[in-house]
Amino acid sequence: MKDLNDYDYYYKVVPRFLDKTRCEDLASNFNQFIIENQDLTIPDDQCNLSPSYYNYIEFLELLCESTPRVSELLGETVLPTYSYARSYRHGEKLARHKDRDACEISLTLHLKGDKYWDINMEAPKRDDDLEGPPSLITLDQGDAILYRGREAYHWRDEYPGEQYTQVFLHYVRSRGDCAYTFFDNIKFGQRQELTEEEKSMNMNKFLKNLNFLNKLNSSENSSEPDPDSRYFDSYRLIPENKQEIIDRVLDKEKTEEKKVELKIKSSDSLFDFIEVFDDNKICDENLSLSTNEVLDLVNESQLVKYINSSTKFDSILSKISQNELKIVNKYCEKYGLSLNKNIKCEDRKVILSNSKESSSDLEVNTLSEVHQRDLKSNLRCIYILNDDYDGGGITFYEGLNELKYKLKQDSVIIFPNSFMFPYKILKPTQGCFCCVNAVYSI
Repeated sequence: MKDLNDYDYYYKVVPRFLDKTRCEDLASNFNQFIIENQDLTIPDDQCNLSPSYYNYIEFLELLCESTPRVSELLGETVLPTYSYARSYRHGEKLARHKDRDACEISLTLHLKGDKYWDINMEAPKRDDDLEGPPSLITLDQGDAILYRGREAYHWRDEYPGEQYTQVFLHYVRSRGDCAYTFFDNIKFGQRQELTEEEKSMNMNKFLKNLNFLNKLNSSENSSEPDPDSRYFDSYRLIPENKQEIIDRVLDKEKTEEKKVELKIKSSDSLFDFIEVFDDNKICDENLSLSTNEVLDLVNESQLVKYINSSTKFDSILSKISQNELKIVNKYCEKYGLSLNKNIKCEDRKVILSNSKESSSDLEVNTLSEVHQRDLKSNLRCIYILNDDYDGGGITFYEGLNELKYKLKQDSVIIFPNSFMFPYKILKPTQGCFCCVNAVYSI
């Protein structure tokens, strides 16, 4: 994407950040949560007509899930701070403002609304320059804006519709001057110790979040919960005794630890859970892709046209579909993860990184439907389609450490799809790098 450090590119519109079905579900659940918890979702000082909530649990999950993608869009590693959501009402306005340090890099996502509603973005003031004219941005459902929240003034005029649900996901650069606010646990440079009353209040808020989601789960599936289902599914009835909750969670963690302790090696580095397989035989000689074939593709429409018209690319994607079960299971066997013949590919994109200075990385989704992600256990696989380029590669980050790969054609690199594994596809200095980037539930 355009560099957000650049004065002229202080925001970036990200079309189709989330699929519409998931947006509908999130908006519906959040608005139901508001109805059932009016004492917690009161309007704030900025918008006194609209219910709001800090770190609603589904949005907190989305915040963490989206961390690698935001890092990739920004071009450097970010850490999550917090999520915030509002259900705007008719006549609401959002005053012109900048955000606090924990919102250094912000993403605002449109979940659902009955009317379009422009966002005003104003370029940050540079030296003695006057602020320029604001940009008016309109989002469709599922679209997002990535922007520098603490530097760029932003606001909304009066909302003409009845209801508009929006979620804000906030991040900081991991090595920037706002990094101290990661997870929003340190404010204004000092650690704030909570009083017992505040701790109790936070626990009660968390339990209300949890009770609400458990009720949704039980209404969707009245049968006995699967012991291997999502982490909180076994706690459909939340006891009043907090110690009982802690004991049950610890018992579950011990059980899960026993299941995998013999197969997962102990390690101090997350890098040890990144695996490369280079004997996949997906791109044989007849299917080898070269830089010259894709060098002139400089926008998404050109890449889409190429993918749709290329017999070779069709065969490559077909071979990936045929072999992905075998490839993912190789990783699962190594780390003692449960093997599953019904592995689901939730997202599969073709990514093209071109060395041309004017070209940004291109992404094209190759699935007819992007599924809602199952957060229980996800893996990301990057299939390398060519290696005839200079520079570039894939870099992973852990604290101040970096691990860089320059992989040969037909390799696959596999790692957990988690915010703990931030990575970046580096731009080649000459030629093009093309890969298929897929996410799986196992």
